[in-house]
Amino acid sequence: MSNIIKLKSDSKKLKVRIQESSVKTIHEEQELAKEKERLNLENALTQKYELGYEEGQAAIRNEIEEKYNSQLLTRYDEIAKTFNSIEEELEEYKDIFSNLVTDLAYMIAEKIVRREIKKETIITGVIKESLNKIVGANNIQVKLNPDELEQIKMESGSSFAGKSLSSINFEADERIDKGGCLVITEIGNVDGRITAQMEEIQKQLNAAYSVDEE
Repeated sequence: MSNIIKLKSDSKKLKVRIQESSVKTIHEEQELAKEKERLNLENALTQKYELGYEEGQAAIRNEIEEKYNSQLLTRYDEIAKTFNSIEEELEEYKDIFSNLVTDLAYMIAEKIVRREIKKETIITGVIKESLNKIVGANNIQVKLNPDELEQIKMESGSSFAGKSLSSINFEADERIDKGGCLVITEIGNVDGRITAQMEEIQKQLNAAYSVDEE
């Protein structure tokens, strides 16, 4: 009898132990599940953080690159404008220099011509050259400086383009510088004045300089 009671008592104790063990196991499993869930959540958060960080870094990098490229393009534009401005200024100075060169050459040529006129009269040659340009004219009028008109009259033996002095009407004109003349005929006029000759020299200088530039 006592053995039966003891067996029952041990059986109850065993059941209690089994129940306690089961409860403990369930609790541990729950804790493990919670820990696993926490770790999964932590990993997910870490991944999202890393992904967000990388995306943020990429966005910042792209923004910096775009800003740098924009600033670089702006700088390139500024440099290009500066070079264009310099080229325009150089072109302007080039034109100024060209004008200075031709003007200086003109001034030198004019001084030489006028100096030679003072040293030796050239009016006879100028008149002959002018008359050769209007061959066939009959009514010829030659205007020249009064001082040189007297010289021409003294050259009674001279002829101009096959015409004698008597066939040419010479007229004094104070507006004409020494060394030049103005020939007027029925078929056209010839401007042999010094100013006209110098203008022609200047045209030739300008034309020659333009050809050199090309």
